[in-house]
Amino acid sequence: MASTRTISTPEAPAKSIKFNGARITEIHRVDTAGGHVKYACGLGQGYEKLFEKMGWSIPGEKTKSEKFEGKFEGGWLTHSASDKLIDAEYQIGYLVLSDFEMIRLEIEGKKKKGFRRELRFKATFKEQDACAKLEAYMFESDNARGPLKVTYYPEQVQEVIDLSSDESRQAVLDDGEETGTLASARQMGAKRGRLNSEAN
Repeated sequence: MASTRTISTPEAPAKSIKFNGARITEIHRVDTAGGHVKYACGLGQGYEKLFEKMGWSIPGEKTKSEKFEGKFEGGWLTHSASDKLIDAEYQIGYLVLSDFEMIRLEIEGKKKKGFRRELRFKATFKEQDACAKLEAYMFESDNARGPLKVTYYPEQVQEVIDLSSDESRQAVLDDGEETGTLASARQMGAKRGRLNSEAN
């Protein structure tokens, strides 16, 4: 088996995605700090762009329920009311944002004549005052809908270098301050972050 070396790239900057028309549907506390919060977002015009960003296929018109893959790990949730006259906003850290599901609902008063779609998902957290922030927002805004900004950190990309040839080994050695020996390459990798080796 060829000798390889995995070098982590520098930590990627934070990114964000916005879920418009979000409202809180459930707050659940599991201990003094941890819990989860569930959200529902109305999928109005332009939701196709959101699905494209998430890598999801557009469901068929008659689809009543569909679950989607994907999750965000570690970041921030910032939620504010769409109505500018309502001064309510909160920000909490989350552990995992997942359990995405689209639900098809009939429009009230228009049975079998119209429907709307709603995207539901859940965020877990481990922050002592998270529940207090969520409850305060619901009280101050009457649980108003509004944009939910999800800040996240993309997965770190790792480059695997084949060290089976003299040229590849030399390229690793020359890519930093240290040169001359494979031990120097290890020192360089330690400075960058994580350096794993695999040999036969």
